Amino acid sequence: ADALKPKAEEIAEEFADGPGTIWRLESDQLVEARRDKDDHATAASVTLPDWATRPAPAEDIPPGPLAPSMMPGADDETGPYSTPPSLSPLGTGGAGPAQRFARGRLVHTLLQHLPEQAPDLREEMALGYLARAAADQFDDGSRKDIAQEVLAILNDARFAPLFAPGSRAEVSLAGRVMWRGRRVPLSGQIDRLVVTDDRILIADYKTNRPPPERVEGVAPVYLDQMAAYRALVQTAYPGKDVACALVWTDGPRLMELPGIALDQRINGVD
Repeated sequence: ADALKPKAEEIAEEFADGPGTIWRLESDQLVEARRDKDDHATAASVTLPDWATRPAPAEDIPPGPLAPSMMPGADDETGPYSTPPSLSPLGTGGAGPAQRFARGRLVHTLLQHLPEQAPDLREEMALGYLARAAADQFDDGSRKDIAQEVLAILNDARFAPLFAPGSRAEVSLAGRVMWRGRRVPLSGQIDRLVVTDDRILIADYKTNRPPPERVEGVAPVYLDQMAAYRALVQTAYPGKDVACALVWTDGPRLMELPGIALDQRINGVD
């Protein structure tokens, strides 16, 4: 407006909702119009390439983003993006699968929220939450065991960097990564993410009982999950070192996963 109004003509105009003002800017035709500039004659026919008359081939992608825990295997027989035939081994005791999964969810929830609370209040808050959320599935002794398992992690100095100021819980992320020669859309949620000046740490909680002692004993589906998380975070933070670790709550123990092992999962080296 500041640039054009000084050169425009102010005109009063009647609009549907009453009188108003417009500004009109006109200029003379400086170049003579050429009638032959636009030739509307029919262009000579051309022979289209074969691909122009064929339907495009279907892309080898899933209908929606995959979860990092559902990465396609190199030799899946039921399709390139089938869910790996592996269940999460959350326990080997007498509890049924439903109770083991429920226990894992409770541990994850406590590890998400308790780090933000004052240390002297955590035990009371954990037991209070479990009394409300798990009274129908776990007796008083089992609920205390769950609370102590979580508190053992939060009170252990080895895990302090995971819960330091600036760390984040339940971090959602999505994107595309190269997985075994294919570009795969992913959408997942990291249990704990720590970003420092020199590196990024991704941690995932696992409630297996008993947990494996060595990386070689970790279920392939877990390695695939962490490799996928690592690939996504590397695209978001190019140039930064990204480390992955599993937090085995039974122990507890922090197991950092070698980058070479995760790269092998991405490249299909089992």
